[in-house]
Amino acid sequence: FLLIRRPPRSTLFPYSTLFRSMVIHRDIKLENFLGNGSGNFKLTDFDLSYRMIPGKLNKEHCGTFVYVSPEIIFDRPYIGPEIDIWSLGVCLYGMITGGLPFIESEVKHNPKIIYTAQFPIPSHISKACEDLIVKIRKTDWKARYTLEEICRDPWINMGFPNISVLLDKPQLPIKPDIINNIKSLRFTEAEINQSIVINNGLPCVLYKIYDYNKYPTS
Repeated sequence: FLLIRRPPRSTLFPYSTLFRSMVIHRDIKLENFLGNGSGNFKLTDFDLSYRMIPGKLNKEHCGTFVYVSPEIIFDRPYIGPEIDIWSLGVCLYGMITGGLPFIESEVKHNPKIIYTAQFPIPSHISKACEDLIVKIRKTDWKARYTLEEICRDPWINMGFPNISVLLDKPQLPIKPDIINNIKSLRFTEAEINQSIVINNGLPCVLYKIYDYNKYPTS
């Protein structure tokens, strides 16, 4: 079981390095991870990547069809992290099951099947692993697992040291200009404050990344 967990864990480290620098890959797929015999991976092919601008939504839609998130398929604006996390979820599913959750031709013919979030879970998959896959592949982008939540997940860490790849809890006092940037990304002030208090969720992650990269502008 440790051998099963090692590849998914190893994909988190190269992506976390990008995320610290506010870089969104936008074409995460199994083919873009290069592995070695030790189960360690490097992320490649940055042709579609871009650097997040605090407070700005992106409307450019790209990526490999069977890996892209509902936001991309249905031509909706996005922040960035949520679409990469969805793609990481497809990769996790592929590493664990040996196949992809959807067939590309079926998604192109009927994109709404993505919103059913119903995909086959083989019987040999543990309940803990299934729960992780389901949380990463939430069609509601606000409810979708963040990178931090994946790194804290019990299944990912079972038999290994806990992963610590992001940043510490936000430091007081909270910076109102960063809050204003996050509000412009379709979060209420209450959602942001609650996320920061519990040190969990996308608003909190965005706050820490903006602060880490010294973006005090509104």
